[in-house]
Amino acid sequence: MGAMTLYKYFGSKNEILHHIWEDFFVELFIELQEKVLAENSHNDKFRVACYEYLNYWFKHPDRFRMVFLNEDRADSESSFFFHHADIETRMNEVFLPLAKSVFVGKSHEQLRKTIQGLICQVHGIALNLITISEYQWSGHELLLEAYLDLLIES
Repeated sequence: MGAMTLYKYFGSKNEILHHIWEDFFVELFIELQEKVLAENSHNDKFRVACYEYLNYWFKHPDRFRMVFLNEDRADSESSFFFHHADIETRMNEVFLPLAKSVFVGKSHEQLRKTIQGLICQVHGIALNLITISEYQWSGHELLLEAYLDLLIES
């Protein structure tokens, strides 16, 4: 197929990337939900969701680079992938109910900030370990475990 044939279906390179990335996130959230459903306690469900989200990117480091290291600049005729695929809604559908059951008594706004901090931490672990491989990091699961212990204990 010629390169121009693709542009009959997609308006730009970013639209092609967004289409590919959508497949990654669908696969990620299906795998994540399956693992969460297999757990019994609220704490275990929350932890396994965090681990599975992080583990997905370590199973597919090239996908991580492709999604998170690409400069997804929106022009006036397109939207960022984050908005296009509604990643925030997907993350909240998984993590917000779990956080409510683990962090009992926190307001919706406090839970939202907790989830945002968690996402930053998980992406930070992935970013550092995937892109700065010459450093002798502890394993990603150990780093996540240390963070989750602090988060849940506080």
